[in-house]
Amino acid sequence: MAVFISICTQKGGTGKTTLTMHMATYFHAVEKKNVIVLDADFPQHSFYNERALEITKLRQDTELLADLQKQGRAPYDVRKVSMTDAPAMLDSLAEQPDTLVFLDMPGT
Repeated sequence: MAVFISICTQKGGTGKTTLTMHMATYFHAVEKKNVIVLDADFPQHSFYNERALEITKLRQDTELLADLQKQGRAPYDVRKVSMTDAPAMLDSLAEQPDTLVFLDMPGT
């Protein structure tokens, strides 16, 4: 079963996304866990947008791509999701074996 993790506070700008990003990367890269991040932080979806930029850069840098392929691990999945769709998405991921699902929530 999946384990769900979310850093929550009602105030924006407190570092929820940054902490989520660091934790997801640590568990993926160091602990070798399966990680999925759901970015529900509307309207900016900064985690999702940052990952899209990273993937674009990765595709343009053949040396970096070759290094990543040698490691045998693809980047973890970051999905943009609305708060109204998040419960159904979480339900669909609940049975994922040995997976950490991070939910990046809005500050409101």
